[in-house]
Amino acid sequence: MSAILYRIGRTGKSEAVEAQFWAIESPYSPGYAARYGIPRENVESADFFEFGYLKPGAPYVTRSAPPAPKGINPGGAIEVVVNPSDVAVLSFSYGAKTPYTGN
Repeated sequence: MSAILYRIGRTGKSEAVEAQFWAIESPYSPGYAARYGIPRENVESADFFEFGYLKPGAPYVTRSAPPAPKGINPGGAIEVVVNPSDVAVLSFSYGAKTPYTGN
């Protein structure tokens, strides 16, 4: 199994299993929103948390996470970009709230 990948989102708005942009850090890590360029409102409205691993042989690229709109959270952490459905989800938690730890 490869490294664990993480993401948060909002049902009805965010992709879940089909998502392409994943973090290598838990959303519960201090400073997560700042490092991944996630706007405060996206963290506060998130209602699910999921994690999994890249399926064997699946292609991926890494990049620096872009900053949030208006530059409030600078981004810069390593983000993994995959094809839709290339992450095998180990856990999906609906109703999970993530604390905001950004700027």
